[in-house]
Amino acid sequence: MRTQNVNKKGFTLAEVLIASLIAGLCLAGAMTAISSNVQLTIQSEEMSQAVFLAQEIREWSLNISFASISTMAMSSVSPKDSEGETLAGYNGWTETITVTYVNPSTLADSASVTTMAKVGVTLQLNGKTVFATSWLVADFTGDT
Repeated sequence: MRTQNVNKKGFTLAEVLIASLIAGLCLAGAMTAISSNVQLTIQSEEMSQAVFLAQEIREWSLNISFASISTMAMSSVSPKDSEGETLAGYNGWTETITVTYVNPSTLADSASVTTMAKVGVTLQLNGKTVFATSWLVADFTGDT
């Protein structure tokens, strides 16, 4: 009778399949996390640019005379800087600027020119709204 030398080396097919399945699940999880991180990075960059552009409009609204504030109102224009000049390098960005006079006592919208106005800006990138904000501007000189 012959004796068989049963010296097993290596892994069984079942062990290899289970290890491959676990590695695949780990890889899929890592890819999902990376994809989410890339998307969040893009959204964060867009929000940072939008906030910068809104700050430029706010500075512009504070740099001009209150009597000229209504000239800021524009619809779907290229981004402007703090001097009201078009900024280069912001392809795909548009901003809509609204100016609404408000009653200083109630802060309700007013049909007539008053000593206070609400300036609003909506920033869009390729037609998608990224950021919208508004603030009040007052005429402390009385030169409306």
